[in-house]
Amino acid sequence: GYYATGDGGDALYKRVISEPAHAGKVQSADGAWWELSEEEPSVKMFGAKADGANDDTASLQAAIDYCSAKFSGGMVRLANGVHLISSSLIWKDHVSMRGEGQTSSTIKATGSMVRMISMINLWLSGVSLERFRVDGVQGQTVGLYVEQTVVGTGETVGHLQMSDVQFVNHLNGLDGAGVFALFDSSLTKVDFIQCTGAGAFIQGSGMNFYGCTFRVCGDGVRIAYLAGGSIGGPRFFGGVWVQNNFDVTFDGSLIRPCQFYGCWMEMCKTGVFATYNSGGAVNFLGVKVDGCLFQPDSTSPGAAIWNVASFNGSVTFSDCVVVNSPSVNADLPNRYYNPGAGGVLSVSSSVRTNGADSWQVLPDFTTNTLVNMRGVFSDRKYPDDASAGAAGLLQGDIYYNTSTAFLTMKN
Repeated sequence: GYYATGDGGDALYKRVISEPAHAGKVQSADGAWWELSEEEPSVKMFGAKADGANDDTASLQAAIDYCSAKFSGGMVRLANGVHLISSSLIWKDHVSMRGEGQTSSTIKATGSMVRMISMINLWLSGVSLERFRVDGVQGQTVGLYVEQTVVGTGETVGHLQMSDVQFVNHLNGLDGAGVFALFDSSLTKVDFIQCTGAGAFIQGSGMNFYGCTFRVCGDGVRIAYLAGGSIGGPRFFGGVWVQNNFDVTFDGSLIRPCQFYGCWMEMCKTGVFATYNSGGAVNFLGVKVDGCLFQPDSTSPGAAIWNVASFNGSVTFSDCVVVNSPSVNADLPNRYYNPGAGGVLSVSSSVRTNGADSWQVLPDFTTNTLVNMRGVFSDRKYPDDASAGAAGLLQGDIYYNTSTAFLTMKN
């Protein structure tokens, strides 16, 4: 063992001719140097205790540094238990980390630290983070911070793989910033829980999310300027959003196409899709929402499905369902869709059940807004038509489950 027999720190060492320049070494009584020879070392081989009481920062950093120096990459293994850290883990090129599971291996912040895992100007191709929890301090920590500060140096912060990782109790669970943020990466079954800012703050293109969870966050997902090697923005396949203030917010302009397929968004407090912090115009190439279910919090009648005050681009909802929304007063016209000005909003083959004022739309017809409603089924009446002489356009066919049975609106 490292401290004692059976403590999990046992490892294979090989004799070398001189002292290694990295961690993972011992000197025997005869003066000889011995170097750790483990391709997937456990952090316990570097003295980590994983007891939730002792500071394991130095041990985890030593394991990361060892893999980088010895193998120019490799896999660090977290032990069962809670690894306390008091300062950022500074990541290295091509180094991965694997734990024993979200409920088994935890990295937990202590003290006043901000960035728990820091990846700046790195080669991340082939790097994976798997099977552990990153537990921070609400309103203070960033679970994973990724940034490229210099363009043209060869570093890339793309192509990271994450699976079965949980970010809980943070300001932002995932945060990318700088000239190029994290891009062209895949997250599978990654959970973002109780992040007061954003579960995932995305500022890089080509991000794919598979079956991820965003729960009890300020913004489940915040999407800002997207840089990177792909033309596409983030894509979400499945996944669940639960009890967030906003499920998805857009921050700024030049946002590349975003897609949401088969997502379940329920119990949001303020809105499903909205402008971040009630900001200005959003400029994006397109948003597609397909086969999703929306179930806003029934106690929050002001929550809207789409409420982006001003945008350029095309937004399409198709084959979606809204359920269990509260009855709302006519003085709350933005309950379901407020398309803003200058864009194109399309809703097709969608159903609205168990509530009032279904698929309510009140576009700003004083500007060039186009709203298409095609094959939309609703259980309540459609809102007021546009005023005479307005510049916008409302068109489509809406089917109601009322005594009128059928209503068509054209131009």
